[in-house]
Amino acid sequence: LDLLMPEMNGFDVLRELKERNIEIPTIVLTADIQDEVRNECFELGAKGFINKPFRESELQEIIRSILK
Repeated sequence: LDLLMPEMNGFDVLRELKERNIEIPTIVLTADIQDEVRNECFELGAKGFINKPFRESELQEIIRSILK
């Protein structure tokens, strides 16, 4: 999930999922490096957070962790 998207941004998606009690393992990929942004994503239910540009190994590690 990217945070900057047209019409519905990533925060909106996370809020909507949370409000509807839909539990989808969501990984946020973003260029935003602010701790506040990272924390808000986790508070809204994100299971992973990766800054762009990211390494494939980093993404694979988070996916493995989520699937355990």
